[in-house]
Amino acid sequence: MKKYWFSFLLFVCPLLIFSQAITIAEPRSMANSSEKFIGQSYDIKYHRLYINVNPGSGDINGYVLTKFIPLVNADTIDFDANSCLEIDSVIYHGNEVTFSHDNKKLLISNLSLISQNLDSIIVYYHGTPQASGFGSFYSSTQWLWTLSEPYGAPDWWPCKNDLSDKIDSIDIFIEHPSSYVAVANGLAKDTIDLGNSRTLTHWKHKYPIAAYLVAIAVAQYQYFNTNVSLRDGDLRIDNYVLSSAYNNAQNAMTNFSKVIKFYDSLIAPYPFMNERYGHVHFGWGGGMEHQTVSFVGSFDYELLAHELLHQWYGDAVTCGSWHDIWLNEGFATYFTALSQEKFSPQDFTNWKDYSINFITYLPCGSVYVYDTTSVDRIFNSRLSYRKAAYALHMLRWVLGDDLFFDGIREYYENYKFNYAKTEDFKNVMEQIADTSLTEFFNDWIYGEGYPIYTFYVNEIDNNSFSITVHQEGSCITSDFFEMQLPFLLSYNSTNDTTIILNNNSQDQEFIIHLPMPDNITFDPHKWILTINPTIIVDIQHFNNLNLTIYPNPAYDILTIENKNRKDFTMTFTDLLTKNIIFNEHIAANTTKTIDISNIAPGSYLIIFKTGKNQIISKKFIKQ
Repeated sequence: MKKYWFSFLLFVCPLLIFSQAITIAEPRSMANSSEKFIGQSYDIKYHRLYINVNPGSGDINGYVLTKFIPLVNADTIDFDANSCLEIDSVIYHGNEVTFSHDNKKLLISNLSLISQNLDSIIVYYHGTPQASGFGSFYSSTQWLWTLSEPYGAPDWWPCKNDLSDKIDSIDIFIEHPSSYVAVANGLAKDTIDLGNSRTLTHWKHKYPIAAYLVAIAVAQYQYFNTNVSLRDGDLRIDNYVLSSAYNNAQNAMTNFSKVIKFYDSLIAPYPFMNERYGHVHFGWGGGMEHQTVSFVGSFDYELLAHELLHQWYGDAVTCGSWHDIWLNEGFATYFTALSQEKFSPQDFTNWKDYSINFITYLPCGSVYVYDTTSVDRIFNSRLSYRKAAYALHMLRWVLGDDLFFDGIREYYENYKFNYAKTEDFKNVMEQIADTSLTEFFNDWIYGEGYPIYTFYVNEIDNNSFSITVHQEGSCITSDFFEMQLPFLLSYNSTNDTTIILNNNSQDQEFIIHLPMPDNITFDPHKWILTINPTIIVDIQHFNNLNLTIYPNPAYDILTIENKNRKDFTMTFTDLLTKNIIFNEHIAANTTKTIDISNIAPGSYLIIFKTGKNQIISKKFIKQ
């Protein structure tokens, strides 16, 4: 799922109003994090869903035939069904049976369920879905659509809405006005004229599917398709769009075709090759990766690439808990960026810049979702999407491209058409890389915040210098972040050199057996999630720069004397909080006075920077 909050349509359920909220701090403990679901005593094999709808009306009626295998001998079975649905009857072996429908749970009694024997039951129902979460069920005269993630499926059909048991196959029958087109998962099988301007459209999907990925849409769609040649053959791309978006949708197919070929070659063959892929235009500010048919609010490149990636990670491999939603959304966000790296490198650079700024605008928050009662927290754009994507970017840096992508592919193959949790992904990546990733996952997935670095550089002699690494956690609960840190060393007379320091302790000093560089740049390719890294070079050892600050300490007037043939930008920073107090430009061969009488007494850091990104500093005391 990809959401655009600026165009988000807010749907209100009588008991809950969801609005975007950012959690500043979360507990590190994973205790009591297991989600509890109904239906744990049986294995779903098949659904036949018959639903009668009319765009413009919020009423629905229909039935669900469920085939299942009991895991134990029992006389009851339960399903999720929210109170907005009224259960008309339940048929078991041709007879009506008793049931209760309370607290969003349908409990059916007086059965004779035998362990490991295939059985079936039919639930007839009607109601007016009261949309929750991101909509779950929406109806207007323009269109009708569903969006069940995460908890909305029982708003419109009785089901087993868990993340442990996929439906092996499903038939979906939609009865609707004949002037409309009905779309669902899988392949269209039949369109039957029922008379009285009513049509029955039958869709069939024969791959394992999570309940929240089952979807229908009904509107006066225009249809077009295109074929894409992939490694396992040609795939048809179906597009159902309103006339207003028809041209945009057609124009988007050229770039979309490149992206699906890229994913197909990078990860694995498209998971649902025996059926199809497609897009359905719907009225929501974003998109939803319904299996084999993504619902999209527009035909924007990033939106189409994001929802498409979910067919591999999110649909074929599905997060095994809403705590682990980053395995869906982080993957889709990062692989969309990888497609930009492939086809538009400048967009990938922009993506990294934007992501760092967006993630670090608040100090705390973990990728792992500790509170799954909040839909907004589950789908927090900063954490479950961007920070999760950047964690994958850093994992790629730590492991290298070969091991990273080998691990990503192995993870997919191991859990294809099944569910996976964070520890499952971690175990696969550890096996492929033959190394422990516990520290990395504790820091970047389960832990909060990000590191803020200060690097102290000192020349030792003509052929060596040192870098001391100091870090502060952005959040009070942050642990120490172990990381491989890249530096670009620039020399005027020779080629640039890159060094990588394995930082695993606080104030760790590294001796570099190279001459002091003319310029040092930290992480030029932005592999590391951090903000405002500071490189402090002792002024006495950096090209003999002639820069004087006096008096020090000072009370009211500070004088900066620059006898160099270069300009500097000066930043006056609180040494304790690192807050910037002011900035000044110091021109070459000038003396400048600055009034500091209104600044509070205390310790400050004055940082000078040249156009070549050289940074030098002086500690200063304000009396």
